[in-house]
Amino acid sequence: MKNITTFFSIFNCLHNKNGRAIANTTLAHTLRITQPKKNVLHLNKLEKISRSETNFKPEWNEDLSHFNLIELPDGIVPLNSVTSLERHGVKDSIMGPEKGRGVADCRIIKTKSKSKLNDWIKSKALPEDACSFVSKVLASTAYIDAQEILNQFDKFEMTRKKQRIQQLFNYVESHNRQVHLPKTRNSIHFQEVLFKIPLINEIGLEAVSNQEMMQALKGYLTEFYPYYPIELLVLHNDERLASEDIVGHVHGFISGQNRVTGCYDLRIAQIKCINNYLREKDLSQLCMDESGKLTRKQSSAITYHMQRMFYEYINKHLFNSRGLNAVFADQTALTPEDLAKRKNQSRQAKSSRDYQHAMRVLEEAEKAKIKLESTKAEQLSADKLLEKTKIEQTYSDRLLKKTQTEHINVVNLVHENKQIIVEQESTIIQNNKVLSEIEGREENVAKVIYEMLRSMAFRDFFTSSKRIELAEKYLSPILYRFSNYLPDILKPAFKKLAIELKDESVVKTLDKEDMDRNYDAEDNLKLQLR
Repeated sequence: MKNITTFFSIFNCLHNKNGRAIANTTLAHTLRITQPKKNVLHLNKLEKISRSETNFKPEWNEDLSHFNLIELPDGIVPLNSVTSLERHGVKDSIMGPEKGRGVADCRIIKTKSKSKLNDWIKSKALPEDACSFVSKVLASTAYIDAQEILNQFDKFEMTRKKQRIQQLFNYVESHNRQVHLPKTRNSIHFQEVLFKIPLINEIGLEAVSNQEMMQALKGYLTEFYPYYPIELLVLHNDERLASEDIVGHVHGFISGQNRVTGCYDLRIAQIKCINNYLREKDLSQLCMDESGKLTRKQSSAITYHMQRMFYEYINKHLFNSRGLNAVFADQTALTPEDLAKRKNQSRQAKSSRDYQHAMRVLEEAEKAKIKLESTKAEQLSADKLLEKTKIEQTYSDRLLKKTQTEHINVVNLVHENKQIIVEQESTIIQNNKVLSEIEGREENVAKVIYEMLRSMAFRDFFTSSKRIELAEKYLSPILYRFSNYLPDILKPAFKKLAIELKDESVVKTLDKEDMDRNYDAEDNLKLQLR
């Protein structure tokens, strides 16, 4: 169950001149007869609103007026559906005709006529039956049928009959004109009852509907004050910001006149109702004098007890079934100065109060202005950050491009290094092959060198012996015979030696081996590059 605060207040409009002025103002406000001056409101310039007393602050948002409701005999309808002329008619019917000089004259006539009739009764200027008849007429407080009374009075025999009939007619006519008037002009003409859920509770239309608010207040007034007609019931939901989703507040107006007795005794009826409530709560010691003669403390307690009665009713018939519970606001948090200020504010015109629609609009506008300035500052900061980011992005793009170029260079370098490595590997393979050939043919090479040296020795011997043909035949076969055992690194030397010896067969053999070896090396290199 969620505890919420509820605003419930009553305001009495009297028959006197000041009361009628207040009644006219509050009814015009309730019926939205006075249109707000749209050219007055400047959201961030309070000075332009309060620059003179003739300018008033708008009390509602005209753009939200279609949310307002009014109860008519046919049911609850939008207030906008009622024409301006009809609204004026409703106001005038509640206000009633103004009682001015005519009422005072009427009272004078009644007093004089009554005095004259009493003198005739006391002096027995009228017959005894006529005296009894006139005494009953003077004792009546209700409406008197003048035609019937005069017809009956005309039947009596008396002197100066025409004069006495005229005097009785003057009394009856003046009496009937005053029978529905209050005894004093300080009597309650009508009472305004306000029912509102404060904004701080954040109660929207999903929790409680506007129609339910109206029906709840109507039920309360009907149950506790059944003999005092509800003159007007209106709900306002335009005294808010357009962005807010809150339930409206209800204005109820009940007549101060008892529809059964015709007496203006609403205050007495409310005191009696409060006393009954206090007796039910075993608080009889707090009961008040039902004559209406109360102390100031008791008078101030009337509204408090009515609030307690209203809270219990509204919780039972509206709130509790929706998970809500109306409780009294904590007044201990308020200082005496705050309470005095609230009381003083309640006495002022609504447009002059510190807490009303126009001031809320100004406050929200000021908040919006501050937020806008803050947003502008944030936007400026964001723009600077964006510019800085763009500069950093440009630098990053350049760095990326440079990195990509360096990457390409590195890739090319890696490719070149791969080629170099391949060539080096080929050279190493070739060297290893040569080394292998050398290692594998060491014994044969040693034999070849030995035979060559031996042959050269014989060649020199045969040459010195002038036996040239033996010398040539002796060395060339040895060269040809051992050429297959030679490693590649030694073959050039043997080739040169064969050229000097003019042995063409050996030279051709060595040249052919060189060509085959070159072709094999090229094929191996191509395969490695692939």
